[in-house]
Amino acid sequence: MSWPIYTETFLRVTAQGTWLWNVPAGHRAVVKAITVMALAAPPSNVWVIVGGVYTSYFTFQAAGTFREQSLLAVAYAGQKIEVLIGTAGTHVTVSGYLFSDSSGRHAAPGDVVHRSLDRPEHRPAAGG
Repeated sequence: MSWPIYTETFLRVTAQGTWLWNVPAGHRAVVKAITVMALAAPPSNVWVIVGGVYTSYFTFQAAGTFREQSLLAVAYAGQKIEVLIGTAGTHVTVSGYLFSDSSGRHAAPGDVVHRSLDRPEHRPAAGG
């Protein structure tokens, strides 16, 4: 991975709907913080999706409620950072770092293996 690294506000949105930020070619984004303020009458719901995976869900039962979440979620070139706001009057900020990435990677490295829990040998051992 090459320099430079920038701090970035990927999304700062205040209206109901779906908002998208595309990671540009030659870069990777690291989401570090999400802040949400519900100013409208409840209920209010917010979903945040990074690189196609739901990373955060917020629900508010009172106007004037604030939430903040620290996390470490990566989106590669061509992937999206998304915010879905269910109620008008909800403000969301998604921020983190934008890295120049000359590797050309478009997805996380490595192979993922899925094992169904319907087979006993794939279940966690009893007692932890």
